Amino acid sequence: MYGNTDAIILPYTIYIIIYLLITFLIMSVKNTKIKNGIKITGKELNILQIKCFIAISLLLIINLLAGGYEILNQEIDRGTFRANVDTIGMVYNLVTTFLPSSLLAVTVCAYLHHDGNKNKSTRSLQYLVILLAMLCGITTGFKSTALFIILPALFIYSEKLELKSILIISIVIFIGMAISTAYFMKYPLDGIAKYLFTRSTAIAVSGSVSVWHHFPNGGEDSSYTLLYSLGNNLSSLITGIAKNTPEFLKINLTRYIAYIADPRYDEALSGAFNLTVTNFGEGVYFFGRDYVYIYSIISAAITGIVLLKFKRHTGNSMLWQVTTAVYIAHVLFPWLLNSMIGNLFGIPTIFNMVVSILAIIAVSKI
Repeated sequence: MYGNTDAIILPYTIYIIIYLLITFLIMSVKNTKIKNGIKITGKELNILQIKCFIAISLLLIINLLAGGYEILNQEIDRGTFRANVDTIGMVYNLVTTFLPSSLLAVTVCAYLHHDGNKNKSTRSLQYLVILLAMLCGITTGFKSTALFIILPALFIYSEKLELKSILIISIVIFIGMAISTAYFMKYPLDGIAKYLFTRSTAIAVSGSVSVWHHFPNGGEDSSYTLLYSLGNNLSSLITGIAKNTPEFLKINLTRYIAYIADPRYDEALSGAFNLTVTNFGEGVYFFGRDYVYIYSIISAAITGIVLLKFKRHTGNSMLWQVTTAVYIAHVLFPWLLNSMIGNLFGIPTIFNMVVSILAIIAVSKI
């Protein structure tokens, strides 16, 4: 039983208003932006693009050989495959998301700071790098992965985006999501728009509704979710609790609430199914209904500080700019959209970010 959606409309709205106000208040603090000290020549840009093109091509081949081809060919369910790679989850996320996204972002950053006109070959090569990076995400079978892969690049290039460009990007993203939905989920074309709207609204808050319904005073074992920062395998080793058991699910709120609220118990235990628990839902789980707004303040403070740092150092260092953008897109935003605060500082996150930084440094040596 999920619960009554109408019951969370007002508290959820207040929660979001508090979050946005505090986030914008922090970001409005007087902040002297460091002047652009990054200069990239045309030759340096082309060399970097070629390096990243080759690297992302290799990642795409690895993704296809490691199961992406079976997913695209619908020989294996994407949720089942995701559950089966649990033991190498860090490496899987690294290859399918963090690395292609980082490599794409560094080319866009260099493209932005190129001190001359871009010729046709430079622009074409950049489009190819973008396409390859998105294909890495598509091999997972999840439309959101391809979108999240290009987010760091969009953050970096946002100051140059005009309304026309934003509209074109939005249309391309919508078309991509529609095609993915029709192909992987077998939705009829005339029902895709309705599904995407429902998925981004009612379905997206189903986990939060369930937490509000089942844990009005917060979860007694809410601190267990912090063990998520260690990863499933290490958490299981430390606690002595076997994975894929109801007790172990308390470490992962999205799977735990799915097990409680939905009859698909076996899928929740295996990791093939979970419910989206937004930042609001996690706040309810930690503080209960009456004090959930404390979590809104905490979340806003974290978001505001990270975004402020990104904004401040935009023109100072390509490494800093790309790394921060990747962290925002693949760590901060997923936490806000789907809970699990332990992921902000967890071992899997540290591993993925460190390897991504090393990759950025490697390709940036022109």
